Amino acid sequence: MSLRDHVKRMQGGLARSKEIYDARGVRWSVNPAVQLWRLRFRAIYLFSMAGLWLQKHPSDHVPGRSDLGETIRKWRNSSKTVGSTVTRTIIARLCQSNTVTLAELEVLCHGMAGRSAINTLLKIGVKMGLLTQNQGEYSATDLLMREAYDRTLFKLLDREIVEFAEFVVMFNTLRKNAENVGDLEKSGNLDQDSGIRQSIPEALFNGNYDEEIAFHLPGEGPELKLVEGGDK
Repeated sequence: MSLRDHVKRMQGGLARSKEIYDARGVRWSVNPAVQLWRLRFRAIYLFSMAGLWLQKHPSDHVPGRSDLGETIRKWRNSSKTVGSTVTRTIIARLCQSNTVTLAELEVLCHGMAGRSAINTLLKIGVKMGLLTQNQGEYSATDLLMREAYDRTLFKLLDREIVEFAEFVVMFNTLRKNAENVGDLEKSGNLDQDSGIRQSIPEALFNGNYDEEIAFHLPGEGPELKLVEGGDK
């Protein structure tokens, strides 16, 4: 790959990632995006596997430990299509509120599960002793929260889930530090190094070397115009 092609590919990738930052309403910075791109296969692997790891029952990891959240497992498996989505939504809601209603769950599960399926799973939860029902309001039982806690603790101790969490925190820390440096630069408090602060990727992204690169690549011409951008 030529230098020109390499730079253009880098610019395209960074411009695309900036669009995603903007869509999320997150402050853009070149260096964390470059680092993440270099680690992209690791990131894709961890995110692809995280869902699988989180969905595994403890007995899938340690044979014979079906006692850890087995009732919840049966509850979820009572519906092969929406059991996981609805039961997780119910538990999450009951960790933030003492009760939940069918109407509330319809809103929370909109587009993922219908009223009939949600109602059926609520009734099954009551029958299994995971929920209680009083005048249309459903509450968690000690059994539900005990099993949910057991499952949570077991997964918090899983090495692979920890690796996923560490990666997320690592990238978040990179972004925060980049934002802090950007704020210092804006305040004019980083002039001790004669203003030479940008990394090579930042300089390339900002088009600082457009003419020089074009000069050293005869025939490529001035059409090599890098995408403008950088920290903002």
